Amino acid sequence: MARQGDDGILDRLIDGTRSVSRLAVLVVGAIMIGTALMVGAEVVCRKLGLFLVTGSSEVGGYMLATSSAWAFTFTLLSRSNIRFDGLYRHCPPMLRALLDLCCLLGLGLFAVLLAYYAMGVLLTSIAVGARSTSTLAVPMWMPQATWVAGLVFLCWTILLLALRVAVALVQRDFAMVTRLAGIEMAAEEVERETRDAERVVRGAPSGRDAAAELRPETDPARARPVPAKAGAEP
Repeated sequence: MARQGDDGILDRLIDGTRSVSRLAVLVVGAIMIGTALMVGAEVVCRKLGLFLVTGSSEVGGYMLATSSAWAFTFTLLSRSNIRFDGLYRHCPPMLRALLDLCCLLGLGLFAVLLAYYAMGVLLTSIAVGARSTSTLAVPMWMPQATWVAGLVFLCWTILLLALRVAVALVQRDFAMVTRLAGIEMAAEEVERETRDAERVVRGAPSGRDAAAELRPETDPARARPVPAKAGAEP
């Protein structure tokens, strides 16, 4: 019973982390769009000889670093990170689950090292009061703080996933391991992309209703009549 309770706590923490990650990528995505518009405005102004917008390239660099750091977590939670699966797909479920955990731990080691040294850069910038050498003279701790926060959040996410995957391995719940840290197979990817496209076109169906609407030809009861063309005989 305690084990099931621990599973529930981990699942709720992962769900909360997923929500925060989704919100973060929406925010940084909007900021990146604004940055792109600012860069475009600077190019047009230079071409037309109008007022000069300065600092767009510098701000763009800061936003690129920040958005990348926060996008790492979203990519991991959506299982969109690139992994080689030539041998993986031919392994038995238990071996695949072990490989998933090993890859997650390896990624965690890399993320911790990256966050550690990034934190050192941030603390140094705060200690010396570092500013950019451009005309904006931006205090470097400001963009570095958002960058480090994204990396620390990635470490937190990997820790949660590794704990939940380890529990699932002990319980021999290999399907849960795959859902959390496994490689997305081609069939899953096609189904997800089709489902996302369907949400954009028709709304946001979910669960079995979404799957049924994506494959109406497999359910005669849900088949829709084809409207007759103009001028055609009934």
